[in-house]
Amino acid sequence: AVGSGAKSSVPGDTFTHSVGSHDGALAVRRAARNLRPAGRIVVVGGGATGVEAASELAENHPEAEVHLLSAGPLLTSMPQRGRKYVKKKLALLNVQVTENARVVSVGVDSVELEGGRIVRSDLTIWAGSFTVPPLAHESGLATDAAGRLLVTETLQHEEYANIIGA
Repeated sequence: AVGSGAKSSVPGDTFTHSVGSHDGALAVRRAARNLRPAGRIVVVGGGATGVEAASELAENHPEAEVHLLSAGPLLTSMPQRGRKYVKKKLALLNVQVTENARVVSVGVDSVELEGGRIVRSDLTIWAGSFTVPPLAHESGLATDAAGRLLVTETLQHEEYANIIGA
């Protein structure tokens, strides 16, 4: 389990905080604590990491306005019933979810979406566009086109059952 990293490729990504590493997550926590009471937090990324970040921030900072932006539908790898449940829980936490909202740039105090809509943000967290470390590919083991280790449903490598990957 070599982990992954979050890599933004949008203009202005220097104005974002990443939760793709332990240090990044600690920086997000510090930045959220320093927000004014009714600050606006925008989380970019509709996968599990983005949903977790948005829900944790909403729980720990109930006075903040938390927005979750997803380039496509929220949690596409989850069955429809599970997505519906998560959306309901996010609504209970007052997380405003916007699906099919592709971010094209980030400013010091805003996020611009495809189509020109601007979302104000006091703290922008990037939880999308995850990258795969090159270890599996460089090892010579079978990987998919993105460089992820090919494993069975029990996480064993397809060719070498004694290798477990997550």
